[in-house]
Amino acid sequence: MLVVNPPGGIFTNPTLIELRRNIRTVEGLAHPNDDSPRKKMCFFAMLTHIAFIKKSESGIQALRLLWRSISFRFITLDDFEDIYLHILTEREIKDIYSFYTDIIGQDVPDCEPRKLKHKCRCIIRAALGASESLPEGISELGLPPDIQLYLKLQK
Repeated sequence: MLVVNPPGGIFTNPTLIELRRNIRTVEGLAHPNDDSPRKKMCFFAMLTHIAFIKKSESGIQALRLLWRSISFRFITLDDFEDIYLHILTEREIKDIYSFYTDIIGQDVPDCEPRKLKHKCRCIIRAALGASESLPEGISELGLPPDIQLYLKLQK
């Protein structure tokens, strides 16, 4: 699949080009074949940073849906500071973290696992996805409407 970047797109934005250069220095992103939790956390922090820079409503919505659909733990302010310590100022890091907490709808003071309710959503969606019945299979489960909305990532 050919990806065409519009003028002024993500790969021509000077701020993002500089970020891409600097992000290679972040421990955890140096080894492309390493699928460690640290690398995933750095990747999600980078996606958040890009959404913060672009301020695109569709990008923000995509990031919100991403965090609703994965079981990976939330990123704390300490994590953001550790990742961007030598790349961004303290104020920029706090601004990105504030943007992030607005997207996920909560503050993340400590490194904690996600809620059981969220883990169940991920497992149900994975099972429906494996049987190729996602999203229509959600309504066939006979669950209350609120739970169906939650499984459809609308809540």
